[in-house]
Amino acid sequence: MTETILATPGQREREALALKILASQPMQDALARVRKLYADHDLGKTAAGKASIERASSHFAMTAALFATIEDSDNPYLLWSTCAEHQWMGLDVPGSGYGLDNPDNIYRMAQVDGGVRYEIKGQVIGKAPQQHTLVLFRSIPGITQAMNEKGTMAELSGTSSDTLEIAPDGSFTITIDSTPADGRPNHITTPADMKGLHLLGRDSMSDWSVERPVRLDIRRLDPPSGPGLGDEAALAKRAAEMLDMITPYWLAWVVSHVYARPVNEVPQPWLRVTGWGCTQQGNFKLGADEAWVVTLDAIGARYFNFQLCDPWSVARNYVTKQSSLTGDQADRNADGTYTLVISAKDPGVHNWLDTDGIDAGTYQVRWQGLPKGTTSTDGTVRSAKIVKLADLKSVLPPETRHLTHHERKAQLAQRAKDYANRVA
Repeated sequence: MTETILATPGQREREALALKILASQPMQDALARVRKLYADHDLGKTAAGKASIERASSHFAMTAALFATIEDSDNPYLLWSTCAEHQWMGLDVPGSGYGLDNPDNIYRMAQVDGGVRYEIKGQVIGKAPQQHTLVLFRSIPGITQAMNEKGTMAELSGTSSDTLEIAPDGSFTITIDSTPADGRPNHITTPADMKGLHLLGRDSMSDWSVERPVRLDIRRLDPPSGPGLGDEAALAKRAAEMLDMITPYWLAWVVSHVYARPVNEVPQPWLRVTGWGCTQQGNFKLGADEAWVVTLDAIGARYFNFQLCDPWSVARNYVTKQSSLTGDQADRNADGTYTLVISAKDPGVHNWLDTDGIDAGTYQVRWQGLPKGTTSTDGTVRSAKIVKLADLKSVLPPETRHLTHHERKAQLAQRAKDYANRVA
């Protein structure tokens, strides 16, 4: 029997609490304000923006409800969140994606305080993800200024499976406190004078059929110092406050940074601050008879992906639709590059990214687990061009795999089956 990793009593307890928070009057009032914020914005006047307001609003609301359940530095828990809707343990849990959420990531989050000692016990069970990272941020993005001047998340400290010391049985221990790492690979240093720090874990899985998230358990080693979580009424008020902060924050970020890039282009990616990969975001707009053809080089990264999101930065349906592809899911060209075809209409090629009914939106592309010593992202982006669907074949590599209707159905059925491994 496959060992359960994510479906734990602690996970269920917090998701059940988040559902109660979500149904509260303060949250429903805040959700109505989000819908209005989006509807009144220029993006909300576009066809794609208008069509995705309800889904994006509900995702941000569930995100805020989940955030409220982890604001307890005395009793931290690494909560799976920022994910697709799922049904398990007797709960029907809405989606909680936001901020160009990655379909391949198992995101887990906890709150810790600086100047306090914590310990994380982890274990790789079965096939490991292509990369596991734990990164410390000043706060939940949007609650305080968590972005730097370049519009990227300001990382304070972190660890990565690229450098972690892991025992032969897959186990490892990570220490968290305000002392310097001093060469320790399994240590995260916290600023001693900061409270309410946001710890974010990412398990990036390239092959959904076999890769599994890492088991993670966190505990505080020092005595508790605060009151812990409040009652449901207090948590509902807090979640509503956070929803009122994070939605305009992320909207401003999308407009000022993602939409600041030229439409239908993929600029050269930027390297992550703590060295665990590189990435780039942007926006696209397509006619009904058009496709966006993008050719990229993985430059030796163990993990590579390209995904589509709506105008509000929420990932499109990636469970039953193919709105994202990893290096394992996509076909490589003969020269080792990847050519991806983005369109609303199925072009009949294996490497199709489905916009899921919208004509415009946002995207992110990621390279992680780069070869040791990588300091440049030169050569990652080979081309990005708009073509008519009628002319598509003429611009694709000759080795491009074309699919029949039945083969596409099989591809999507396998995708949904592979995704189900997460909630097994």
